[in-house]
Order: sequence, then structure tokens, then C-alpha cells
Amino acid sequence: MLEWSFHEDYLELDIKWRETPIKIKVYVFLCSKLCEDLNSEVLTREIKSTDAQVIIPVTSISSIHQVVQGAVHYTIYSSRQRRIKNKGLLLGALILGYTQIDDLTSILEKNFKISPHYYLVGVDQRPRNLEKCYTLRLEDLLEKPTTMSTLVKNAYIAVTLI
Repeated sequence: MLEWSFHEDYLELDIKWRETPIKIKVYVFLCSKLCEDLNSEVLTREIKSTDAQVIIPVTSISSIHQVVQGAVHYTIYSSRQRRIKNKGLLLGALILGYTQIDDLTSILEKNFKISPHYYLVGVDQRPRNLEKCYTLRLEDLLEKPTTMSTLVKNAYIAVTLI
């Protein structure tokens, strides 16, 4: 069972998962680039490898629902996953549906160059530097996804990573 509520700058999800209820805060901001390359942007946004935060170029996803799904998968499966040490990259892999970090970083860098905007996503921790960032609106989350196939593929990827 999933219940959700929209707060000023985050989406709160309450999931009845087996015997353990899960509460997740998902921070999603729409940001304009401050730097020309992804690595500089990560440094400018003060994202550390120990943070469950990631930059997702708008052109990388087909629906904002991928971000929410990735955050849920991250919360459920991150403790079981040992291969990927960088929490932000693991979150990105679960949002975009990649199993290989090289493929993930390549597509993130490519799409960052061509997209003027990106989503700054944090799970249970609000990103620090929010210059030129705007909170996602409730209407964005209520929009129906154009296709379910990406969400199904990403669910499969989450299971294969553990």
C-alpha cells in the first residue's frame, strides 16, 4: 500500500512494505545549469558520494514518475546492493534503468551537455546548493506517464542489481 503527500519542497511516501513500514522523503528540484560540464555541476551543487543525490538531465527521462520509482527502489534495495559505492550513482542507475555505471555516466554527461535544465534529486536529504532551482509542482507529479514500459524496465533493473 502506498500513500503520498506533497509538502513545500518534497514528496513524502509512506509504503506498507512487508512488516516494516517505509517512509521516504523525495526532493525533486528543476534546475538551470550553473556549469558547462556535469562534474563541475556536481561540485558546485556540493553533492558528495555519500549523499543519495543525483543530477538527472530533463532529456534523460520520459516521465517524472521514473524519479519517484527510482527513489522507492533506492530506499528498498540500497542496503542489499554492494557493487555501487556512490549513493548518487546508485540512485541515478535506479531512476534511469542502467546496470553499468560507465553507461550511466556516459548518458548523464551526454544529456547534460544538450539539456539546459535538469532534475536535482535527493532521497531523505535536501540538496544543499539550490541556486537557480525551483521546487517541482504538484501538477508535475499528477501528470500521467506517456508510457509504462520504462517503469516496468526499471523495476526489472532494480531487482537485477541486488
